[in-house]
Amino acid sequence: MSSLSRQVINDNWNSLIQDLQEDVILESKSILTEDEFETINSLGSDQQMIEHFLHTIIKKSTKELIIFIESLHLYYPWLYSNLSNTIEKYRRTEPFYEVKMLGGIPNLPQRMVERTDLLSKLKNSLKKLNKGEYTVLHGMLGCGKTTLAAAALSDYELIKTYFKGSVYWLTVGKVGKEDLGFLQQQLNERFPDPIQLSPSSHLATIQLTKMLIEKGLCDNLIVLDDVKDKMVLDCFAIGAKFLVITEDKGVIGNQIESLVHCIKVDEGFNLDETLELFSKSLHIKDIALPRQASDIHQYTKGHPLTISLIAGQLENYRDSVVKDSSRWDHYVKMLSNKNRRRSLNDLQSFYNAMQESVESLGENKILFQQLAVFVKDVNIKPEVLGILWKMDKYDAEGIMVDFVKKSLAVMKWNELQNSYVYGVHDLVSNFLKNHLSMSEEQELHKHFILNYKDECQGIWSNLPKNDNYIFYYIGYHLKKAGVAFHHYFNNLYFDLPFLEAKLRVCGPADLIQDYKNYKSLITSQTDELKKKAEEFCTFIEYHGISIANGIAIIQAALQEPTTSSVHVAAVHLAKSKKCKELYLHSSPLSEVDRVILPDTLEINEEIKIVCFGRTTNEVIIASGPTGKTLKLYNIRAKGVLKEYIGHTNKITSLDVSNNKSLLLSSSMDNTIRIWSLGNGESSPGDRSPSPTEKRQLDFMNLFNAFPNNGAGITNALYVLKHCYPVLWSVFSKRDSSLIASLGPTNISIWILDKQKWEIKYDPSSQFRCLDFLEEQYVAAGGSGKIVLYLLDSGAQYQQINYNDFISLRSLPESLGGGLVILTKDRLTVYSQTTKENCLNAPLSTNCFKQLHSVGTNIATTTESGELFVFHFFTGSIVYHVPLMTSQLNSVCVNDKAILLGYSNGSLYLNTLDDLLSPLTSIKWKLDNEPVLIKMEHSQENIELVIGKKKKIIAERSTKIKLADISADGKIIVLAYEGGRIAYRELDKEYDETIVDENTVPFKLYFIEGDIEKFVVAFYENKEALLWKVSEKTLVKLSDERSIGCSSASYLRLGDHPCLITNAPMTIWDLFGKPIDCRLSGIHQSVIACCVRPDLKTFVYAVPEKTWLVDSFHNEINLNMKSGLLAFSPSGKILAALSQQGVLTIFDCLKKMPGFSTEIPDNSTCLAVSDSGCVCIGGSNHLSIFTKEGLSSKIVLNTRSVVTKPNGEDKFAVVGSSGIVYIVYLDVINGEEEIPMN
Repeated sequence: MSSLSRQVINDNWNSLIQDLQEDVILESKSILTEDEFETINSLGSDQQMIEHFLHTIIKKSTKELIIFIESLHLYYPWLYSNLSNTIEKYRRTEPFYEVKMLGGIPNLPQRMVERTDLLSKLKNSLKKLNKGEYTVLHGMLGCGKTTLAAAALSDYELIKTYFKGSVYWLTVGKVGKEDLGFLQQQLNERFPDPIQLSPSSHLATIQLTKMLIEKGLCDNLIVLDDVKDKMVLDCFAIGAKFLVITEDKGVIGNQIESLVHCIKVDEGFNLDETLELFSKSLHIKDIALPRQASDIHQYTKGHPLTISLIAGQLENYRDSVVKDSSRWDHYVKMLSNKNRRRSLNDLQSFYNAMQESVESLGENKILFQQLAVFVKDVNIKPEVLGILWKMDKYDAEGIMVDFVKKSLAVMKWNELQNSYVYGVHDLVSNFLKNHLSMSEEQELHKHFILNYKDECQGIWSNLPKNDNYIFYYIGYHLKKAGVAFHHYFNNLYFDLPFLEAKLRVCGPADLIQDYKNYKSLITSQTDELKKKAEEFCTFIEYHGISIANGIAIIQAALQEPTTSSVHVAAVHLAKSKKCKELYLHSSPLSEVDRVILPDTLEINEEIKIVCFGRTTNEVIIASGPTGKTLKLYNIRAKGVLKEYIGHTNKITSLDVSNNKSLLLSSSMDNTIRIWSLGNGESSPGDRSPSPTEKRQLDFMNLFNAFPNNGAGITNALYVLKHCYPVLWSVFSKRDSSLIASLGPTNISIWILDKQKWEIKYDPSSQFRCLDFLEEQYVAAGGSGKIVLYLLDSGAQYQQINYNDFISLRSLPESLGGGLVILTKDRLTVYSQTTKENCLNAPLSTNCFKQLHSVGTNIATTTESGELFVFHFFTGSIVYHVPLMTSQLNSVCVNDKAILLGYSNGSLYLNTLDDLLSPLTSIKWKLDNEPVLIKMEHSQENIELVIGKKKKIIAERSTKIKLADISADGKIIVLAYEGGRIAYRELDKEYDETIVDENTVPFKLYFIEGDIEKFVVAFYENKEALLWKVSEKTLVKLSDERSIGCSSASYLRLGDHPCLITNAPMTIWDLFGKPIDCRLSGIHQSVIACCVRPDLKTFVYAVPEKTWLVDSFHNEINLNMKSGLLAFSPSGKILAALSQQGVLTIFDCLKKMPGFSTEIPDNSTCLAVSDSGCVCIGGSNHLSIFTKEGLSSKIVLNTRSVVTKPNGEDKFAVVGSSGIVYIVYLDVINGEEEIPMN
């Protein structure tokens, strides 16, 4: 129990009983135990509750009493004033008041934050002090050292128990030797019986020591505040206990280590401490503080002096700042405006003191001032300092450690960088920058750039790659160096070797941001360079991650169109190399758009909602445990482009305007926010690309500012405020200024931020979604019905009953308009003209659960956890994920791709425009062009591709499921949805039905022997069928070993034509009977099997061995493991790729292996030429290896590959979109580039 609490409450008892109401009990809940709170609330009358509450407060500590008094400030200001005056009156009579006055302990600020951990650490250190020992409290100027010490020494029990009731506080400051005697006399006068001191400082030290011993004062505590020189400690070496407060840890000098305990005071408050000070100053709860309070913390890094100054100024306008955020915006603008010479005039004293600290550095003063060159809030490695100061990095570290001791800089060990990293506080950085004229600032940046130029000997791609700095911020320094250095932007950002080096160090997101931040400097504002910069930026966006992961930039650039400036730069660079290199040339046989590549992104927090931004690579994600974090990512570049700051509660829906310029987000915080998607280009003025916009690798937060995500921070263009949580909101498909919103009982229409109308609806409708219909109505869907409201007035127009209604979405006008309506068992298209049209998308065994996205493709999930994407025109399933193991929270589809966002933070981008294309592997016959059959999504056709020619062979609506083609492109076989298989000679008008089953095969092959041709159909649950073309007869492979087979090849064993199948490997005669033969792998499940072009020899692989078999059943063990097998066109060379990624070449004539090498993962197809040149393709890669082991690689999602049959080292490759490429390795030299055929 605190006697002070009893005295203060008793003196004010009557007014407290008369004026207090029960709300004060809830406000003071934090100082009550659970039992106390329940006991008070259980009492009958309000007066009983207040009386019991006050009796409880009487028993509380002084600290808890003060919390109670603070809670009265807002609603009981007269009581707050009376109790504050009473507590001050009694404090003057307390023993502590006398100790404080005699010892000179400073008063605590009226509003302060108790930094609990630091305070506890300091008190524990003080308790352990012995005579002649020191606790040293050190830290940056203005970081709250003095306040912390005063708070610790406001504990009278601590002073009485450990310092015999006496503390003596001296504020030292900057002193010379002639001032030491005055300081000693100041201390002497504080003692109970001062003595006559000698004018000699040395003798005075001896006198004071003797006096303390004789009078038993050595257990008293002496506080030396603001110590700047170690001579102060020398003159006070008098055997007492000491608390030393300083910015310069070096003042302890050569004191014995065991006598000194150092405590570092953080440079700033953490975020909670900053918000606590604001809430105390404004007398509101921290949850009621606006977003700008956190912004101020971020900009100041929580610097206590700055936060206190702003809080004090805001307190003067408390009534207005609680209701209006414009004054908060004023401070945010001041702190974020880097062109302003000073943010706050009240910090003048801070800058004056900082000037003194800098002047005390002596010969290192100039070196410290040069730290102004760095971007704020950055990790600086010793290697960077060595280049700046033109010295060895270890010498640079020694100088930096001295700055750290003086609290002018900080240092931490970065485990991932295996190095110390250094930094200076933003206020120090501001001080340094503000003392530079514009010309001085330019000279400093020029000096820095030229030092780096010397370091790399003028070859910018050879800039240091381990300093974790220059590749990130070279654009910033070039810009700051002035016009004379701006030509370097042209030189560097169109230089492929430099871009390759920057990508390997920083990754593509950083480089893409540079193209946007410095666009005007890179392009010199000319149309030609603007076009060139756009081509380079697009190239980096598409290929950047692959280059960062090791693909040569020249090789990637050669994949660009031949007219592209990137391609031209690659050719020029390749020609200029003294040592010619082989490059993989890829020439498409038809016009090709940039292909979407499957990709993934991990964001380390739960994904709630996803949607596409302006492009397929730009994705918007609402995430986090509360679902209020909103960011724009580039999934290819693996970086955050923007963070949209503003929502304070869960985001419920996202929508992007039809022109892709605006983003709409609704939230449980009662708002809709409209954001600009923009393109991320820099705005006028100085946009210093600090790590608040982009992060270095392994960035370490050196201060207490809350970590930033590396994105540019964006505020909403418009905030649409509601009186209720917003469950759903959408843009009109026709007019992006028109917005519809849905609340628990309200529907609103807005024109941007102006509400057009609002209606209330019956809560029993349980509306959960709404959208626009034909720009005349707003359709809201809920419990078993859809209600149409007139867009102009909000009047109810029509009610349509829908049993088991789930959701609705509006269709774009390009697809005919109307609504897509999802019920448990079907998808329906509804419009006022057609009324209802059921899509052919039934699910026989599952019920629909959710409608995710609508367009050319429609995404749904089922109650059993499956994902189905249907094509709008046909109703066919174009994407399916069965029984998902992870929780899928959100799906978004467009015409070409699908986004899947999972609860574990994983985001997957998969392509939709190539799922059914191509339908066949590519084939290439001598004297012919390569051929295949593909699905053309954009035209809804099935096409035959022969070289550069295309021919439509069917419409997609014909429900073709499988196809195959002859090598000369004259015959095709087609399997239809009902199970029918047709044979067609393309020079004839009609096809011929060869199989009329009710089951669709899962594999279909057209096989060409030396004389005969066959069609083979494999089924999952029944025996395979063989159709002989010449005889027009159908034969069943009458053995269960043909069930579930996945491949078949023609083979001659001796003079007997036959077929060979795998899984298990079986050889069949042409009457459908299995042939017995003595092979090691017969009737086993083999990994791969391949027939040599002579049709007499084949090779097969089992898990540990690969066997070569001749026509007499003789087997040769090739002593290698295989996963993929391929013969060259003549059969001379065999290529084998193991499942472990080892490629081996075998010479079939010499019967001996050639070279062996490791290749990329995810390889799915393989081809080899007669010279031993190998082409390997797979997911997002295509590689060619020569027999000498040379190789090159490009990014191409490869489906199949075949060797040119005339013996050349060229290959035909099919990408995932069905485009055929001719690829080969060659050098680039001479005046003309080698033509790509």
